[in-house]
Amino acid sequence: MVGSIPPDAIALSFDVEEWFQTEAAARYYPRKEWDALDSGLDRAVTRILKFLRGSNGNATFFFLGWVVDRFPDLARTVMQEGHEVSSHGYSHRLLTEMTGEEFGEELRLTTAAFESAGLPPPRGFRAPSFTLVSETLWAVDKLCEHGYLYDSSIYPMFRHRYGMPGAPLAPFRLLGNECSVLELPMAIVTAGRTRFPVAGGAYLRFTPKWAYLALLRKVRRQGRIPVLYLHPWELDPEHNLRRAGISSQVRQGFRTGRATESTLGRMLEEFTPVPLATLAEAQGEVPSWSPKATGKQERG
Repeated sequence: MVGSIPPDAIALSFDVEEWFQTEAAARYYPRKEWDALDSGLDRAVTRILKFLRGSNGNATFFFLGWVVDRFPDLARTVMQEGHEVSSHGYSHRLLTEMTGEEFGEELRLTTAAFESAGLPPPRGFRAPSFTLVSETLWAVDKLCEHGYLYDSSIYPMFRHRYGMPGAPLAPFRLLGNECSVLELPMAIVTAGRTRFPVAGGAYLRFTPKWAYLALLRKVRRQGRIPVLYLHPWELDPEHNLRRAGISSQVRQGFRTGRATESTLGRMLEEFTPVPLATLAEAQGEVPSWSPKATGKQERG
């Protein structure tokens, strides 16, 4: 799984969560109903694995611990096919809705789920809805405490609910209060002083395929390996939010299924996917950064 970085690399990841666990679905599908809802994960992840078998590389799958507890065979299959299995937290709670102690418990539960499924402890973390933000920097210390190698939760620009506008575009060490963690920020393309998100998800689905691929080429020309993400439900034409309002249905449903498959397929024809752990292990000395203070020095 871990090796050298090919010249046409993209760091490809999938946030493995159910269609009803997203922020667009949160109002309409409460947690108490989750176990009674139809899962689309096996169907969707199987489709993703089929795509990846036709490429020359592998990817990272950020599993919710909740999913690993219920679908251990699926997580093991992903690992057995050579992909990295890492952590998306346990229950898809936003970091902005938790305390440090609650987040630590989420990490503990996730590690326990991985252990129970026969998986190695996760080395990478992706915060639900990218909510590792200035107000939740305490999460860095918890990630260190639980032995994580890297994080990939930062959008280096402002977005509603998430983002750190001044963050570096290339990998860096994100400073917490007592330690630091290697950060693999989400892909951004720049035009002058303007930053545009191109990491995937809705940004991929709402962008025409030709334009999206052109933006990825530009990230590569700017000297960075783009860190990208998708969700399994984005490739599943059978998922839908029947109870949700029109705006939520559009937000989560636009160009899912075949349209997203087409963009992913074309992307895998042009670029070679690598797991984020491979990108992390290829990093040498990188700058340290904190949103709290310019020039702050790393302490751990």
